[in-house]
Amino acid sequence: MDRLIVSPSPHQKSNMSTQGIMLCVLVSLLPAVVASGIIFGLKAILVILTCVSSSLIFEYGCRLIMKKKQTISDLSAAVTGVILSLNLPATIPLWQAIIGSFIAIVIVKQLFGGLGQNFANPAITARIVLMLSFTSSMTTWVEPFFYKKNDIVSSATPLVKEWVNGQSPFSYKELFLGTTGGCIGETCALALLIGGLYLIIRRIISPATPVAFIGSVALLAWISGGDVLYQLLSGGLILGAFFMATDYVTSPVTNKGRFIFGIGCGVITFLIRQFGSYPEGVSFSILLMNILTPYIDRFTRTKPIGTKKQIAQNDKKMKLPKAPLVIMLICGSICGLLIAAYEATYTDTTGLITDSLQKGLNEIYGESDTEYRMLKNEDGTVKTYDGVTSIIVNDNKQVAFEIISDGYTKGGLHTLIGIDENGKLKNISIISISETQGLGTKVKNRSFLDQFVGIDSDDYNVEGITGATYSVKGIKNAVNLAINIYNEHKEEILGE
Repeated sequence: MDRLIVSPSPHQKSNMSTQGIMLCVLVSLLPAVVASGIIFGLKAILVILTCVSSSLIFEYGCRLIMKKKQTISDLSAAVTGVILSLNLPATIPLWQAIIGSFIAIVIVKQLFGGLGQNFANPAITARIVLMLSFTSSMTTWVEPFFYKKNDIVSSATPLVKEWVNGQSPFSYKELFLGTTGGCIGETCALALLIGGLYLIIRRIISPATPVAFIGSVALLAWISGGDVLYQLLSGGLILGAFFMATDYVTSPVTNKGRFIFGIGCGVITFLIRQFGSYPEGVSFSILLMNILTPYIDRFTRTKPIGTKKQIAQNDKKMKLPKAPLVIMLICGSICGLLIAAYEATYTDTTGLITDSLQKGLNEIYGESDTEYRMLKNEDGTVKTYDGVTSIIVNDNKQVAFEIISDGYTKGGLHTLIGIDENGKLKNISIISISETQGLGTKVKNRSFLDQFVGIDSDDYNVEGITGATYSVKGIKNAVNLAINIYNEHKEEILGE
């Protein structure tokens, strides 16, 4: 042997091909697919078949048009289709599922060069686009089919289901087995754990990312005083941790990098769940960390064996690239200026009847010369009851409750509810609303709000707005709260 052959890495090869890896992933997803069929019925299986078949067709057609070698045999398109479908509700229109497949395969994967070239997870990106484009369809979940008495029964996911007296709306058993509302593949923790453990045992994925992802959410939930087990078993955390955050192409290559990636996903997920408008943050967190993956790889890369000392020292001194550093400085400066401007212009309106509240009072009771006042405690603070922001009255014993309630978004409904002297609902004024545009905002329509006029208890029926389940529920909760508080504290409120 008279020649030394030098070639780029990897130098250690494996008998496992791309097709073999994707086949293992498909096998690991089978428990979730079977569970979805058992829990949500044939509609779930139809959505899965639609996503898989359309993903394969789009990959074949795109490679044909681009005159590139066909890659559908590597099964990556099938994996994308299955994962995308597991992130969709069983009731989604099939044409929207097909659009999701198009976004995942054509736009995110093939237009960036195909497998190995995409900067973000195709299924996650497609889910987020569908969520923002077809919010109604993507947030209309159903109960397990064997619970249904009608064809479709709207249900909330565990993350947005209302707790009663501090008690969980679902048992741990229901969460573990998946007999709750939610997307097709995210409800059954048992099936997902079986699939995830299979991938780890086969060494298809490293446990670093799932452990860091799930562990950071658990730690933050514990620190914040939340129900740790409920947070872990709810939503798409397990699905995301095992099957989406571990994507070879869009996640770091080193174990240290994977651990950092998982922690980042966990922190962002917790923050969105705790403080964001959307009830779930798994997809958003993974997408954001996908963007940071090249930088994580760069700063966690191992030192090559055999490099010169000077080169190794230069690597240690490596700094952030100039462009990202400049962008970070600009963004930091803008944030600082915005905070300074906010502090300089902020006016505390606590305890004041603002123009928007006065407008709402005029809408409920009509314009009047009688002056309204906000009830206050002896120490001058605004009098509140559980869930009531403030109570406004006048000398004519006209009462209005200011209530901020949750719809699809947290605190998305700011209402003013008038109760007359007989304890009946006089009218409702929407002060502000941050619900889904075009659908959730329909609760502002008088045809909907007028249904509540005249009721004096929480025993009533109103015709809701199809697809705006959470917005309608938020209005009803606000109405019930106002009536109950008035009946319980009437004398105190009216000063009798």
